[in-house]
Amino acid sequence: MENIKDKIQKLLNLATSDNEYEAALALTKATELMNKWNLDQATVQGTKIETTEIYMPFYKWTSENQVLVNLLAKLCDGFCLFGSGNKQQDRFAKILISGRPRDLENFRYLYDFINTKMWKESEKYKLKIRNSNQGKNNLEVKSFRIGFLRKIEEKLIASKHEFFTVNKALVSIDSETKRKEAEEFLMNSRENIKTVTSTIRIADRHLEAGKEIAESVDLNVAVNGGKSISKIGYKNKK
Repeated sequence: MENIKDKIQKLLNLATSDNEYEAALALTKATELMNKWNLDQATVQGTKIETTEIYMPFYKWTSENQVLVNLLAKLCDGFCLFGSGNKQQDRFAKILISGRPRDLENFRYLYDFINTKMWKESEKYKLKIRNSNQGKNNLEVKSFRIGFLRKIEEKLIASKHEFFTVNKALVSIDSETKRKEAEEFLMNSRENIKTVTSTIRIADRHLEAGKEIAESVDLNVAVNGGKSISKIGYKNKK
């Protein structure tokens, strides 16, 4: 049955193609298979909203990590809250995020992949600007990371259907409504957690350098790699 669901999912993805003939053909075939196997779209795609609690491998949130979580949560039409950690109590930082199961799964893979890439590339950039006397503090490197994430966001938006559930031919509810539903679901079921906020200062030249590096990042590696690259822990609250 899982093979049938995967086949239908691929057809539903094709149904969002810019090629109208290809999209119509894929939608027709997907509908036939769902009728044959008595499956609905929610069952195939896992569209029921759930909440996932994700613990991070650090105690304190950086503004860059918050930006990354927020952009991925928005793209998966979800909603998230940040929980601060405490080193003395050995309590890691965490997020509570609500959304559709398949999207939350991709959220985890994408977060881990992008976060690892961002910090790895920023360390290289830090050495580069130090060796060339282009900067002396963290503002330049932080700006590089923010630029990196902005370009990543552009790339994800441009190919959202490859990573998150976007089937306009079958789903009439808009993204804003879905995010609102996810927010209400989480706020009605969440535990009380201490939230965190931050502000960001940037240096334009280093921001552009981050965008340039992010242009070459292959985001498909994150989802295709699946659990083999996932490092952050999580547990579901349905």
